Amino acid sequence: MLKSLLAATAAFSLMTGLAVAQDQQTTTQQKTVVQGADGSQTVQANKTEKTTDADGNQTTAKKSFSKTEDTTGSQVSRSRQEQTNSPDGTTTSQQTTTTTNAPN
Repeated sequence: MLKSLLAATAAFSLMTGLAVAQDQQTTTQQKTVVQGADGSQTVQANKTEKTTDADGNQTTAKKSFSKTEDTTGSQVSRSRQEQTNSPDGTTTSQQTTTTTNAPN
């Protein structure tokens, strides 16, 4: 009886210990579309991912995207930003912006 109780306790301890040691990830997303009075349209999307590893170290990655199109569709502007904050304190950022003019 005592032997099986100890075995069950050990098994339960291992199971709960493994659950704590797993990585955790949280993702938040948001998208907004705005139609201007002049007919232009802007789309903006944001995404944040937070990951915590088994040691409690947290990494945060933020991504943003924006697209604006004028009323005729002849000019489109796009902007993309990415930023990652690592547990060691380093931050990595990247930004890309493009504007396209369609031929008349």
